[in-house]
Amino acid sequence: MTIPWIAAGAGIRSAYPITAPVTTYDTAATALALLGVPVPPDWDGKPVTSAFAGASFLESIAAFDMLPAPTAALD
Repeated sequence: MTIPWIAAGAGIRSAYPITAPVTTYDTAATALALLGVPVPPDWDGKPVTSAFAGASFLESIAAFDMLPAPTAALD
């Protein structure tokens, strides 16, 4: 089954078709990235960076790869 993945708003590319497959996992990872929260390294999803215009957003996502993995679970 194919479902549409649509994003709109400031910083989103206008009328841009995303050609790469996007999964539900990617949607969750994208939401975290937009909130400035690092995507856990063990997640299957990756932020859908092709939907966004501007280098600053993409640079902030790239910086997530340099953060250490969490060492303790949150209670």
